[in-house]
Amino acid sequence: IVAGAAMNLIIAIILMIAVNYMNGVPTTTISQVEENSPAYTAGIQKGDKILSINDKKINSWDDVQAVKNAVNTRELNIKVQRKDTELIKTTLKENDRNKIIGIVPVSEKNIVKAIANGPSATWNMAKSMYSGLYSLITGKVSAKELSGPVGIVYLINKGISRGFATVLYLTSLISLNLAIINMLPLPALDGGRLLMVIIRRLTGKAISSKVEGVIHAVGLGLLLLLTIYVTWNDIVRFIVPIFK
Repeated sequence: IVAGAAMNLIIAIILMIAVNYMNGVPTTTISQVEENSPAYTAGIQKGDKILSINDKKINSWDDVQAVKNAVNTRELNIKVQRKDTELIKTTLKENDRNKIIGIVPVSEKNIVKAIANGPSATWNMAKSMYSGLYSLITGKVSAKELSGPVGIVYLINKGISRGFATVLYLTSLISLNLAIINMLPLPALDGGRLLMVIIRRLTGKAISSKVEGVIHAVGLGLLLLLTIYVTWNDIVRFIVPIFK
């Protein structure tokens, strides 16, 4: 029962490893400084390597993000290495909300880091999906935001223009989505079948095969109605505007 969902999960992780490798891992070396940004004004240059921010040692790009989000002051003292010289540059964040510095890191392809980051990236994606499901159940997100086959084809078609890595990411997203949805404890889904197996194991013959069949049939009917609703919604959102 769980084999299908497990395979979807494995595929999602493998694809995320590939995406991480293709996109590269951000380093502490700067590849670009945005014009008129605080970093640009401070004199930070392409090729500078960040050593510390406000005396906090920087070992990875994640450290850069963590430190700039943690500090309470608008002023950041960034220590960089430029060739053989260490320099301290003072930069101001543009505003307290976004905490913008204005630098883009160099990304390097590293298969070891890609393999290590693949499962964690998949886990973060799964947490976002569960959060979305919770918002849907609690009414914070409208059912109109759901997408079906038509929406998936539309998104992949748009993703193709952004490169192969984007297509792989979307495929991983779809595979993980199938794994999560399929294991929900709802009738007609594998999660519902697993729940029935557990209930029948605990209660014996309290639920007959006939009753279980009726429950799954009703669940399948509801899923088909949901599919029709979602498909129509996708057509209205994505297809109709093309012909206007």
